[in-house]
Amino acid sequence: MINSDTALETVNLSKNYRSLAVTRNISIRLERGARHALIGPNGAGKSTLIHQLTGVLKPDDGHVMLNGQDVTNQSVEQRVKLGLSRTFQINTLFKEFTPLESVTLAVLERTGAAGKLFASARRESAAIDEAISIVQSIGLSEKDARRRVADLPYGRQRMVEIALALASKPKILLLDEPAAGIPADESADIFNVIANLPEDVAVLFVEHDMELVFRFAKKITVLVNGALFFEGNPEAVAASDEVRK
Repeated sequence: MINSDTALETVNLSKNYRSLAVTRNISIRLERGARHALIGPNGAGKSTLIHQLTGVLKPDDGHVMLNGQDVTNQSVEQRVKLGLSRTFQINTLFKEFTPLESVTLAVLERTGAAGKLFASARRESAAIDEAISIVQSIGLSEKDARRRVADLPYGRQRMVEIALALASKPKILLLDEPAAGIPADESADIFNVIANLPEDVAVLFVEHDMELVFRFAKKITVLVNGALFFEGNPEAVAASDEVRK
C-alpha cells in the first residue's frame, strides 16, 4: 500500500563494487517536506547512496520509490522530470554566465523552450521573471545576480547551485555536502537558504558539520560501513552512545 505522505523511499538498497559492499540493505523514507540529514564517517556509503537515488548508479539489489512510483530502472533525466533534483560536492556551474542567466536557462530547459531557436518573447519573459523570483528566494542581491558566477565568492556559487536545482521545481531535493569548502561564516547562509526552502519540498542532505546537522535536520540517518546504523530525531541521535563512538 502506497503511503501518500512519502516523497522518497528506498527498500533494501544494495550496491557492490566486486567483493566490496558499499551500501547494504538500506531502507529509508523521506516524508513530504522532510528535512533529513544523512551522516556517517568517510567511506560509509553516503555519496554512493545519493548516486543510487538519482540514477547515476544502478543498485545491485533493492528499489528506489519516488512518490510511490518505482524508479529503480529509470534514468537521471526521467527522475528529474518526476521531481527529483540534486546538487554536488563540487559545484558544476557554467561560470561565465550570471546567476540570472543560468537560472533562466534552467527554467527554459524545464519548460522545453531552451533548445528552440525561435522561442516566443512571452515565454522568455516568463522564464526571466521566474528566474528572478528564484534568485531572490535564495537571498542573492540584484548585484550578485548579474555578476559572472566566476566572480562570486564560493559560498554564493553554492547558493546558485541550489537555485538551479529549484528551477526544475523539485518535490525532493538532494544536497551532497552543500557547505563543503565554504568558510564557517558563509555556511550558515547556505543552511538558512535550505531552512527557507518551500515547505512541500523534501530535503535530504549529506553534511559533516554536526552543528549544522543538529541545527537544521528534523530527522537523521547514520550510515556506517554501508549499512543503516541508527536513525531518529536529533535528540535521539545526540543521546546515543553508539553514534558518539
